[in-house]
Amino acid sequence: MTINVSYLTSVGFVAEHYQYVNYFRAMGLHAMQTRDLHSLLSIAIQDDATDYHPGQIICGLTPLSSSDQDDGRRYWMHEDRFIALRNTGKGASGEGADKGGSSSAVSLAEELRRCGADNAAAATDIVTAALVQRLARLMMMPAEDIDPGRPLNAYGVDSLVAVEVRNWIKREMAVDVSVFEVMASVPMHRLASGLVGKRGKN
Repeated sequence: MTINVSYLTSVGFVAEHYQYVNYFRAMGLHAMQTRDLHSLLSIAIQDDATDYHPGQIICGLTPLSSSDQDDGRRYWMHEDRFIALRNTGKGASGEGADKGGSSSAVSLAEELRRCGADNAAAATDIVTAALVQRLARLMMMPAEDIDPGRPLNAYGVDSLVAVEVRNWIKREMAVDVSVFEVMASVPMHRLASGLVGKRGKN
């Protein structure tokens, strides 16, 4: 049996760095207590009369309801491994996480298509604005407080957030970028320019 645990508030990294709690909450993750983990382990190893044991238990994730708005922070909703949660989260209207996630991707892709392949300056402005909005959501701060002339790491972006930004870039622009590039001390508008250049070579 595989047990995928959420973050623990009693022991481990988050317990020692409590400033990350809001970040994980924004991703749609729920905290676990040590007793929860102990109970799961007990269930996994006990030999009772029942023959059924699930092959995998995922803890801490909740599906989006039809009334929720997915702003992209729940990155795992767009991964095929969690397709069951996506389907569970769809309401009677048939709307759910897929619609929320795809509308964002389509919006940025459409904006880039409209500016044309030869207008790199306009494309850079579009991507820069999108980066600012994405950073504001991840760091839970007003977009107006973010200066695109400063690097992402100036706003406390660490490796965890950088992975989220990298995944977002891949999903929104179909551009591969490394975590080191995301965390480099270069202004956001310069990072955006490099992404536009890479996109043009694809």
